[in-house]
Amino acid sequence: MPNPNGTAENLTKFQPQWRQGKTQTIRVPIALVDQVLALARKLDGGESLDTSEKTTELYERVGKLTRQCEQLQAECAKAVASLDTAEDTIADLKNEVANLKSVQATFSHDTSEIDTIKASQLSNQAAPQDSEILELPDAATLLNQLKSRRKKSKTDLQDVEAILELLPEMPAQQSQTQAQLPDLYAARDKLFEMPSLGGWKLEKGEKRTRFWAFAEALIEEVSKLNPDYSIIQRLQSDLKQEREYSQGIAHGMSEEFRKRVQLEKKVGLRR
Repeated sequence: MPNPNGTAENLTKFQPQWRQGKTQTIRVPIALVDQVLALARKLDGGESLDTSEKTTELYERVGKLTRQCEQLQAECAKAVASLDTAEDTIADLKNEVANLKSVQATFSHDTSEIDTIKASQLSNQAAPQDSEILELPDAATLLNQLKSRRKKSKTDLQDVEAILELLPEMPAQQSQTQAQLPDLYAARDKLFEMPSLGGWKLEKGEKRTRFWAFAEALIEEVSKLNPDYSIIQRLQSDLKQEREYSQGIAHGMSEEFRKRVQLEKKVGLRR
């Protein structure tokens, strides 16, 4: 029942005569007064209210809300799984970065050693060998030996002295124009082109094995002519191997960095 002011006079004024049961004053919004009174009169008159339609509607709404709740729970679980995967990916990336730093440190160390070996080789090549210093007799002795071999020689003592003055400069010039050993890789190509070896149909490992066997044999033969030069050639060959090894490490680092960038793009760490 509406009770605008709550006074006793108003209560008796709006109070109807109900057929059965006790009455109780309630407060409802003014907009709902007519609906509440209509329902109250129906109930007081013994009429039954049909709530099946409302019940069905409520059940449908409850079912819809339940499905939405389940969908939200599934999306939440999926988001949590994605977050766990992202955390695992980030951990893998951190490990990969640590490995790259380790490889870079190894590469820098190897490069430093290669530079040291190269500098040592250059200094050894530039240093004159004691065995290359020739002990020449005096000009008069050489002239007598020349005349004893060539009876009609017109060479005089001044010519021999001039030649002796030029001789100290000749070893340096000869060392600059001295024929180098053939490139081992060019020699390898010629070796593999021989019909007896089956051309280039050998596997990679066999090619490498035969090449180094050939290189060792070549160095051994050259060492019979000039042992010092063969040592230098052997060191140069080792240096070449170290450079190829370092280049392989650098290529591997580049590939690892490219993979890391792709992974970072996938998890949204790089833009």
